[in-house]
Amino acid sequence: MSVICEAIISKLANNLMVSGADIDPEQPITSCSADSLVAVELHNWLLGHAGAEDLGH
Repeated sequence: MSVICEAIISKLANNLMVSGADIDPEQPITSCSADSLVAVELHNWLLGHAGAEDLGH
């Protein structure tokens, strides 16, 4: 598994207060009960760590 995938799983697990082992990277984010607020937080975290700007896309 890539370092990026591991970081995303770790962040998502932390936000959802579950073990990273409970998150299957092959499944959509909604399969682990992530709602729109978690998705937005993950989105912002990814942009911040990638050094990217949100261009509204």
